[in-house]
Amino acid sequence: STGGDRRGFRSEKEDEDRSTITSRIVGKFDGWDGQTVFKLENGMIWEQADKDKFYIREVENPVAIIEPGIFGTWRLQIEGHNSKCRVERIQ
Repeated sequence: STGGDRRGFRSEKEDEDRSTITSRIVGKFDGWDGQTVFKLENGMIWEQADKDKFYIREVENPVAIIEPGIFGTWRLQIEGHNSKCRVERIQ
């Protein structure tokens, strides 16, 4: 459960936790297409916030790394790949 973990939600607070989040995507994954929703094992759900496209050979439950970017943004990448997309947390 993500109980008190508010990372990724838009916040007015200056001291919000901006540490890197590492989890796994639930199920099969083959990239993002400009409107991808990412469901993570830790209960968080993020959606793609840019129109980038990135395709990989389908994998099961890959590790996702979500790092803070500039101006309160967050960027997601799949372990072992260089491509990143901007994401916003929806749950």
